[in-house]
Amino acid sequence: MSAVPQQLHFSVEEYRARLQRTQAEMERHRLDALLLHQPENIAWLSGFFHDGFFAYHALLIPAAGDPVLIERALEDPVAQELSWVTDRRGYFDGEDPEALAAAAVAELCGDNARVAVELDSAFLPLTRFRRIGSLLPNAELVSHNAIVEELRQIKSAQEIAYIRAAGLIASAAVSAGLAAARVGATELDIAAAVAQAQAAHGHDSFFGGLGGTICSGWRTIQLHGQQTGRTLEAGDRLRLELPGIHRQYWAKQMRSTVLGRPDDALLRAHDILRAAQDTAIAAMGPGVPAAHIADLCRRPVLDAQLIDRYENRVGYGLGIQFHPTSGDFALDIDHRTSRKLESGMVFHMLLFAAGAAISETVVVTDAGCELLTHGPRSLPEVG
Repeated sequence: MSAVPQQLHFSVEEYRARLQRTQAEMERHRLDALLLHQPENIAWLSGFFHDGFFAYHALLIPAAGDPVLIERALEDPVAQELSWVTDRRGYFDGEDPEALAAAAVAELCGDNARVAVELDSAFLPLTRFRRIGSLLPNAELVSHNAIVEELRQIKSAQEIAYIRAAGLIASAAVSAGLAAARVGATELDIAAAVAQAQAAHGHDSFFGGLGGTICSGWRTIQLHGQQTGRTLEAGDRLRLELPGIHRQYWAKQMRSTVLGRPDDALLRAHDILRAAQDTAIAAMGPGVPAAHIADLCRRPVLDAQLIDRYENRVGYGLGIQFHPTSGDFALDIDHRTSRKLESGMVFHMLLFAAGAAISETVVVTDAGCELLTHGPRSLPEVG
């Protein structure tokens, strides 16, 4: 008997319901197997996650029956704790993991199986894809990236509860970061305060460090710049974009400010962004076109001439995420999309222009929209 206690993040019934929905989509697309390599998709269906996805891992979903987890043997204690999947096939370093995956496909689905793979996943490089193909010469390998990605967009009640907890963590992290911002402090001093607040409020994943952005002075033009030892000076602008992570489910919040008295231009820009985002969030609900929400965000920014063009997305999906990604590009809110919002979708809504930036994490509900991050939305006073 294993000495590792099983501590699933969701009930086996919820995992099985996800599996059944996935297999129903596979039947619709005439697939015999789905061979997953994207960590978020593996975790969503199996519960298995860790910081070792640099090594080969895959989850085989047959058209009927239970999944098979292909894992680095060293990671099996994690699978024992977090995964409901009992058919786990491990390899040792130096062995051939692609052969293990191909053998599982042939065993469960036959030599002539029609197998979908995620060709846009960074965790299935071309060399591995070709290797799997060479080991399954009679199989038909087809690209299918959307099945699990789309199913993941509608969150269950338990998933939303985890993101709600993450929202409290993100809000506490931003509040602590702003409180630590003063002339003479460094970005690393702010990072230390942020990390302490995250941990104190239940942040349970530091796989990628803080997981966010702390930039000051000229560095605020870097959208994803990381904290350094730079010392804050009077008049410096400051931008924090910080996550809370609970059970590997993310929420985010962004705030910007200036050390000292803000000038009228920054106050005006912040007020315009805040009002536009307030209007857009209030308009969110099931059936609302995402492009309409994008226009509610973009149009006031453009009309006020804060920026010549606003081509960035104003919202993107959040849920279960692994570094290096911290958001879901499959679920964007921009003016080009034809998607409509659905209850259970979770978004990081963000606007930035003219040195100002603001964001919140929200969930679309049957009644409209709920904020999952909290705190004052006026321009913060620091320094």
